[in-house]
Amino acid sequence: MTRKKTALYNYLLLGFFAACLSILVPQPAAAQTKKPPELLSNYVAQKNGKLHFLGNKYGLDGWAVDIDGGRSYAYSTPEGGVVFGLLMSSSEEVVTQEQAQTLRNKLADQALTQEAQQNLLEKLNLTDDGGTAQSGGTKQAAAPVKAAPSPVAAPQQAASKKFDKPAQDTKKSGKSEIFYSIVEQADWFPVGNANAPYIYIFMNPTCEHCIAYWNDLKPHIDSGAIQLRILPFGSSADNKTASAALLSVSDPVKAWGSYTGGDKSALSEDKITDKSAYDKVAANTDIWMKWKLRTTPFSVYRSPSDSKIKILIGKPDNPLLLLSDFIR
Repeated sequence: MTRKKTALYNYLLLGFFAACLSILVPQPAAAQTKKPPELLSNYVAQKNGKLHFLGNKYGLDGWAVDIDGGRSYAYSTPEGGVVFGLLMSSSEEVVTQEQAQTLRNKLADQALTQEAQQNLLEKLNLTDDGGTAQSGGTKQAAAPVKAAPSPVAAPQQAASKKFDKPAQDTKKSGKSEIFYSIVEQADWFPVGNANAPYIYIFMNPTCEHCIAYWNDLKPHIDSGAIQLRILPFGSSADNKTASAALLSVSDPVKAWGSYTGGDKSALSEDKITDKSAYDKVAANTDIWMKWKLRTTPFSVYRSPSDSKIKILIGKPDNPLLLLSDFIR
């Protein structure tokens, strides 16, 4: 018997015994995607472990099971049965191996995003007035920091740009309020119901994540649930041109819709009717650089539920986590 076939035999044998075990234990009627069956979730909870969803292959939901520093793999059927082991394809390829690598990449990306979020929170010092942040759909309160230099000009200095003019007394306002005030006074264009609660979003027009974020939110904008206030910015030639066009054309909403729909000529250089729009783009980019925001898209809003300033770094995996603050 070949080595691959021996491995296949062992995996199938393991799966058979695990399947027999699952028959002996009462199962829930059905398992929903990304929701583990009760048998598996109870087992992991008893062991103080953790579950990670691997995806669905061949009609089976895959799960990485982390217990006591070790990792095993399980698969659940639509009826709630559970099999521990590895999943193999008809060509004798170990499907679990590919799923596990995808999971490792995802967890590594999340760790980097969380680190970037924490660094940003420390720079903005959002805890000094109760501000919070979300990253990748996960809410996280900022940790207090000792002292950080404010990137805005002192109140007594003469301001040459409007983002140097905080609307509130900096001695009475925390940095999140100052930052929010600066964003409010920046150059942006609104999309959606004028009476709806709004979110300010820094976007590079050429950023694929920004356009994907826009497409995720568009149904809720069209329904009148929320309004976006888009701050176009960028230092590359393509971003400068498209951003200047957005801040120059008579109907930026229509132009943005055409552009995100695939018509890149909607924001071409010939659409720039006011050359001062380049200065507006530079001002938005200056805010971005001074506050070291780094990640696009970048959202900031005042929560209608508690009036706290909240930020969202990047595109959330689940936009409903963001919308839950607005849709009641």
